[in-house]
Formats: sequence, structure tokens, C-alpha cells
Amino acid sequence: MASLAGLTLMVSPAVAQATTPTPQCRIADVLGELAEDPTEVLPSGFTRGEIRTLATRMCGAMVLASSNGADFIVEDFDTYILDFNGWDRDTPNYQSRIAAFWNDHIELFICRSHGHRYMHDHLLIRAVEMGSHFEVALNGYILQDEELYPFDVNVVQIDETGKAETLLDHVDEILARGDQGYPLLYLREMREVIVTWYDARPAAELCPDAGN
Repeated sequence: MASLAGLTLMVSPAVAQATTPTPQCRIADVLGELAEDPTEVLPSGFTRGEIRTLATRMCGAMVLASSNGADFIVEDFDTYILDFNGWDRDTPNYQSRIAAFWNDHIELFICRSHGHRYMHDHLLIRAVEMGSHFEVALNGYILQDEELYPFDVNVVQIDETGKAETLLDHVDEILARGDQGYPLLYLREMREVIVTWYDARPAAELCPDAGN
């Protein structure tokens, strides 16, 4: 697993720009999406309910990491998406296929509220909120290699209060507060990675009319 500091040295900016998805206005309305008909068939052929089940498994993997060890998140995420699509690690270009699948369904990867600690969140936001495990879930998997896994990180979450934010917005807000409840050093490094290599943008730029 590459460290965040090491990740910035892996490829040139020109290559990263070529493999990073073009930012679009993709909205993850956490309450609206969970209220949609789970039997609706999406353009990909999967139903909303099937994607929700997959998202629940991936969100659960982050919770279970506290007892199973955080490194399992990386293998679990890969395996869940491979199995869901009927692929395996012998499937040609399986890493880019996984990323394309994520990018096609990015607004549907919502983690349900968990006890009194977490609200409904997009998976990217939930990973940051989980503190010590975010470095594995994000750096170790989503951000491990922008050429091999060109994941999109530019989804605009509309939270339960109607607030619109992207992963970049969420990280910037935490850093601006200097909130010691989060691993601030890792967040600063991760911010540099997502801006430099994944073209991370704020919600106000992607979807100016979204949210309150």
C-alpha cells in the first residue's frame, strides 16, 4: 500500500490528467436516494437495491476494520466489486473496470446512519469521518494509483440538513477548524493528492445550485 507522500511521486501530472475522469455535477442526495424505488433498473442493468446492498457491504467493511484489521478493507473492496460484476483478478484490466463501475454509480455509494455517531453519508465522506481507518480506505484503495484505478472523487453529497459538499469541501472544513479529532497530517497530504492527481473540486464549482 503506497503512502500518501509516496503516491505524489508515482506518475507525471500529464499522465494523471489523462486518466482522471472529467469532473461533472454528480449529486449524492443521501435522503433522496435512500427513498428511491430499490427495484428501479439503472442504465447499467443493475437495480438501485443491488447497488445499495453493495454499498452497505463496503461501508460495513470499514466498520469491521476495527476488529479485523484495517488492511482487510483494500482486499474486501476489490472482492466485493469483482464478485458483484462476475469478474475476478484474472479478468483483463480488472482494476480499470472496477474504477469505471464506481464512476458510473458514484452517487449511489451511500453509507446508512450508524448508531448515534454517523449520519447517512457518501462512502467518501464516511471514510474521513471514521478517522484512523480513512487512510486505508481512501489512500490504500480509492487513491492508491490514479492510473491503475482512475476513481472519480467529485461527487457532491447533499447531507441530511441539505448541505452540499464534496470530499474536498469536507476535508477543507476540517482543516480550517483544526479539529484534533481527525488525523490532520494525513488529511493535509490527502488533500494535495486529490487536488493534484484526481482533479478534486468544490461543490460550488461542480453544482452551483445544489443544496441549501
